[in-house]
Amino acid sequence: MEKYRDLHLMPVNFEESLIIACDSSASIGEKEADALKVSPEIVASLAVRVVLMEVLSLNAQPQLLINLFGNEMEPTGSLMLKGIKKELALAGFPKLSLNGSTEENMPTKMTSFGLTLIAKAKQSELKIKQARAGDQIYQVGKPLMGQELLNHFDQIITYQDLYYLLSLGDVISEIVPIGSKGALNEALQIASFNQLKLRADQDQDQFYQSAGPATSLLISVKPGLKNQLLSSFTNIQWVGELY
Repeated sequence: MEKYRDLHLMPVNFEESLIIACDSSASIGEKEADALKVSPEIVASLAVRVVLMEVLSLNAQPQLLINLFGNEMEPTGSLMLKGIKKELALAGFPKLSLNGSTEENMPTKMTSFGLTLIAKAKQSELKIKQARAGDQIYQVGKPLMGQELLNHFDQIITYQDLYYLLSLGDVISEIVPIGSKGALNEALQIASFNQLKLRADQDQDQFYQSAGPATSLLISVKPGLKNQLLSSFTNIQWVGELY
């Protein structure tokens, strides 16, 4: 089994691997002890978005989603399940298999849950460790989190954006959802995993900003693709170059 970023890859035969992604949330919901008051439906849908973006970016296909709710089924669990199913349908997986559990024995005062997504991919098609010297690194989409995300939800990267990038084939070496440490950190990880170095623009504050629930992506692309990307995305920033 191999660990790659926040994922685990487990070969099941000589051609295919399982990809396992996880996410969790606590103190965000509508219970009395929650620090941020947001509908559990929205919180769960965004958590599903995180694990979906992680596996889809590698060119893997979801197989099973496991949801572990630290709350009662009614009403909190039902709202979270509604958000999960809505997000799966939005991504194109309305019939994805689900499994899970709820907390029915103890009363709870804080919303919490965890998700595990299991996906499958052909090893030859995984977008892992494919970047090469000369690749250009771009941030696609605006990094958003918290209240700013709720205020500008229409600016986040969509599944259609991701599927378009995947459709470009090998000219896109790697696609990485930007995490809590920002675009520059993800770019440095791409360089490290591929035993390369990064020549980067380190002066832009947004490259250090958390992208919350995968609201923006980092892509490593072959030289010469800039004009095509600029015509396809309104919010795209050059981060650096691999060498």
